[in-house]
Amino acid sequence: MPASKRMKIGIVAGLVAAGLLVAAGAAAWVGRRPLLTWYDMNGLEKAGDADRALWTDRVAGLGEDAEPAVFACLKRADDAACRNAGAVLERWAVQRRGDGRAAALAGRMTQVFGDCSAAGRNAILTAAAAWFRPDSPKPTDALVSSCARLISQAAEAPDAAAHESALSLSAAALDVVKDSRELPLAARALVRKSLHDDSAATRQRAVQLAVRPDIDAADAAAELLHDPAPEVRRAAVLAVGPEDEKTLPAKSLLPALHDADPAVRKACEEVLRKDRRLSPLCFKIGWCLCHPDPGQRLNVLDYLQRGAEVEPGVWLRELSHDDSPAVRLAAARVMSQQDVVDLSDRLEQMADGDPSPTVCQIARLYEKWSKAEHDGLR
Repeated sequence: MPASKRMKIGIVAGLVAAGLLVAAGAAAWVGRRPLLTWYDMNGLEKAGDADRALWTDRVAGLGEDAEPAVFACLKRADDAACRNAGAVLERWAVQRRGDGRAAALAGRMTQVFGDCSAAGRNAILTAAAAWFRPDSPKPTDALVSSCARLISQAAEAPDAAAHESALSLSAAALDVVKDSRELPLAARALVRKSLHDDSAATRQRAVQLAVRPDIDAADAAAELLHDPAPEVRRAAVLAVGPEDEKTLPAKSLLPALHDADPAVRKACEEVLRKDRRLSPLCFKIGWCLCHPDPGQRLNVLDYLQRGAEVEPGVWLRELSHDDSPAVRLAAARVMSQQDVVDLSDRLEQMADGDPSPTVCQIARLYEKWSKAEHDGLR
């Protein structure tokens, strides 16, 4: 074989060998990424407090290549592993603020949320709140929409931890976003659901959010004035208590003046004394009206006789529905003697339908006397 031909064959063989080496190197590099992801995720899942930051940095540095592994970890019933994976999610959320990658990441969160464990759902919601920190860029409409869907999904989750984290996300998002329709609707549904959670801490947080103007669920929060947990009752008093810009009637709070918990009583008194619609005399009357002792409730009648500036009709009608027949009878007597306001309709109702036959009978007499006096026949 001529030397020139052998040289050509040698050059071709060299080129083929070089190509094979390049291909092998590329394959090795490509294969290295999954192996590196597996290694770093294994370290992250097992990390403790001392080395969590190290493994968070390593996995977060892998970028989108590590997302499937991170989301898979959030499906595990391992609280520690989910907390560590959540730290990576939060790192990505911060790194991707202000660009389209944030909305894409939020979209993937909504896709996997329903399949995650309780700890995983909590980690996702905590990470999403990073987009609404005071120093964050203005979130895009797509990002806000995805976070609203996360809040809606959390409202349907069975665990209170997801509700509480979603309430925090809702508050942070509503503080920043003022022009969304989806966000307030999702937050309102979440709040109404959370007001009935088994967790007192979640109910307390929901009460605090319920009175926000953008959520407007104060009517539902008022139901928790009778919550079994004193800290929730106190939160309800402070949240729905009457102020200039609120419309809840002061009488809704009056029973809390005699709450079993001193902190609730104190909070209620402070709120009511600030209410411009409730004079000092009305405060005293209200305190007596809701007292558990019938004898104290009868003192309302004495205050009404002394307080010329007090409109007696509202208070007398309240007394006429008292649990004690003796108090109802006393109220009927004073109603029959009224010349400031006409309460004959309530007297007639008591005469015809009071639970006590004695009250019915005497109320009927009071009704006749009242009519006779007004007709000038007595």
